[in-house]
Amino acid sequence: MRPLPDGSSYEYVGVYVDDLAMVMKDPKAFVDKLINVYKFKLKGTGPLTFHLRCDFGRDEHGVLYMSPKKYIERMVDNYERIYGEKPKTNVTSPLENICPSIQAAASVWAGGISATGGAINPDKSFWWLINFAWDGRKEQWTFRKKNQLLPDHRLQIPGLSGKLETLSRLEPGEAEKTLGVMLAPLEDQKAHVSHLKGIAKRWAEQVRSGHLHKYDVIPLIRSTVLKSLEYPMTLLTLEAATWVDIMSPVLQVCLPKAGICRSFPRDMVLAPLKFQGLGIPHPFGSQVSKHIETLLRHSNNRTKTGAYLEAALQEHQLETGTSFGIFQQDYGNTAVLAIDTWINRVWTELENMDIYVAFDSPALPLRCVGDALLVEVFMDLEWTKTI
Repeated sequence: MRPLPDGSSYEYVGVYVDDLAMVMKDPKAFVDKLINVYKFKLKGTGPLTFHLRCDFGRDEHGVLYMSPKKYIERMVDNYERIYGEKPKTNVTSPLENICPSIQAAASVWAGGISATGGAINPDKSFWWLINFAWDGRKEQWTFRKKNQLLPDHRLQIPGLSGKLETLSRLEPGEAEKTLGVMLAPLEDQKAHVSHLKGIAKRWAEQVRSGHLHKYDVIPLIRSTVLKSLEYPMTLLTLEAATWVDIMSPVLQVCLPKAGICRSFPRDMVLAPLKFQGLGIPHPFGSQVSKHIETLLRHSNNRTKTGAYLEAALQEHQLETGTSFGIFQQDYGNTAVLAIDTWINRVWTELENMDIYVAFDSPALPLRCVGDALLVEVFMDLEWTKTI
């Protein structure tokens, strides 16, 4: 492995016994140098088609893929030789198989609530059917829409009248309010923002028509509407400017009632009293505090949420390929390797605010003496600027 002279990228040569796999901008020039300068005797060179018992090729979008085609063909040949017939290849969709189980589980759930004196309101209930498809253009897995995934399937439960009623099925990106937050399998930040703006606007309209002493306005903001906005903050990762926009209807109404110009600089309005501000907590600061509290409290108390966070942290550690936890890594080096998750967004948030949170994460084990994690080797090379 070596960097290019201009430092734009690296060249890699992977060696396995007597096979070479090269990743570089001009592999032909490198092969010519091996043959003519270093006198390598190469049996044959060309685009990568088979390596480490796997087939390589490119799909219709030009994306390189790896497939154990020959290995599977050998398995089929062995099966046919042993059993005298080819293996069956007809399969049914797993979702079609589990749909009856989904209906049975929903019926048991509704029956249990009914047996304890409760009831489910179908008008306030909804569900998603989740499956994925590979999008070659975006080079990622995407949620399949309703019209692509058993569009006629229905889920029914007994309604308030005792008759079976069909629950509303939503698209994966369609959010609905659940436990005070807007939830959807495919996150919808706009739905969160719209919901919070609705809370702020409704509260502001109620205050607009009422009479308040000017000294009661700011304490009222802190003890009422801010509490409603803080409720979903643990889940959210909104930017500071978005929170200021959400608070705009509240401040437009309340600042004049407090004897303050409604266009007073928001940096002063949302600053602490000791810094000459009005003492209204900045929602973004409250959001960051909620995130830090969640990370520290759940991990230390070993709660169910803490177990999920620990699993996500370890997954990110595998993605980045380093021997230490994600919050102890250099953000500029490894953040690009981690997928978009709540933890990754909190990491970005903490990095931008120069906040350090320490976590003890298990080190990735090395199998042999002298082994090293490739990502750490790459980072060392970047830092030392040596090969």
